Amino acid sequence: MFRSLGIAAGPWEHQEFGTWCLGFAAFALKIIGVFDSHKSLSLSLVQIIAGPRHQTESMTEELVPVISRSEIADIVKTLGRRISKDYSGKDLCVIGVLNGVFVFMADLVRELTVPVQVDFVRLASYGSGTVSSGDVRTTKEIELDVKGRDVLVIEDIVDSGLTVDFLLKYLEKFQPKTVKVCAFIDKTERREVEVPIDYVGRVVEEGFLVGYGLDYDQRYRELPEVYHLKP
Repeated sequence: MFRSLGIAAGPWEHQEFGTWCLGFAAFALKIIGVFDSHKSLSLSLVQIIAGPRHQTESMTEELVPVISRSEIADIVKTLGRRISKDYSGKDLCVIGVLNGVFVFMADLVRELTVPVQVDFVRLASYGSGTVSSGDVRTTKEIELDVKGRDVLVIEDIVDSGLTVDFLLKYLEKFQPKTVKVCAFIDKTERREVEVPIDYVGRVVEEGFLVGYGLDYDQRYRELPEVYHLKP
């Protein structure tokens, strides 16, 4: 290869060519493993399209589409219209539950046609895994004065119900006028506590969901759609 350019061959030439061959073989193997089902999107495809930020230690994880980008847009617009109508003429304050809500809440607030103030609270319940620890604690307090105001809690997903139940009790001490809950996803599979959800984007019965702000161990939040993560 290098002799054709008038460059003397040496041991380094063979080493570089061998490295190139290994890289090409790895890419070919990745292409072969793109699809293992017509209903599912292999994680390897996500890696090829989106780059190394989706690479994981386990190459067996699979992403099954649940809510598409167009469906998400329709859900957000519908919720925005309903909330704007219900809170017309009121003193609305929305409180998002970090971290997963940041994408959904940013889209939702931009669909509102009523004045709104925004705040966030961070509550920790999930550990490094797919099952809630059940121990909810506050890691960031609200900063707005919500006394006598209409508060709308924004959640990315209501799963066990423990986080929302904790938050509603937490907000009582600030004496808001009203408190309602809006959830992008209401997942009923592991519900432990029944909580009121006034605005629901989509009901999903089961599955560990990632994407559109939802994560598994701080990964997959950047995906533009919602997927079921299968091990």
